[in-house]
Amino acid sequence: MAMTLEQLNAFVETVECGSFKQASARLGKHTSTVSGLIANLEAELGVELFVRKPRSLEVTAKGTEIYRYALSVLRECDLLSVKANSLLEACPRD
Repeated sequence: MAMTLEQLNAFVETVECGSFKQASARLGKHTSTVSGLIANLEAELGVELFVRKPRSLEVTAKGTEIYRYALSVLRECDLLSVKANSLLEACPRD
């Protein structure tokens, strides 16, 4: 499985915004890019994350479960970044 943080971030933003269009605006990406990231994530996971309706998206039950884990992964990644930055700042500079 080769999920990316970019895919997870696009998924989380889409769940929270309720649409590809609003998520793409928040992420600063084209709508088709966000939609493609999620389609690739669904293919990678083998799970349908959204029911796509003509004018809306509905998160599936499995999508809701994956969302909780995706949030956790993104939070942990943020914590790792903060920790790495603090370690860099603590290093003496030559």
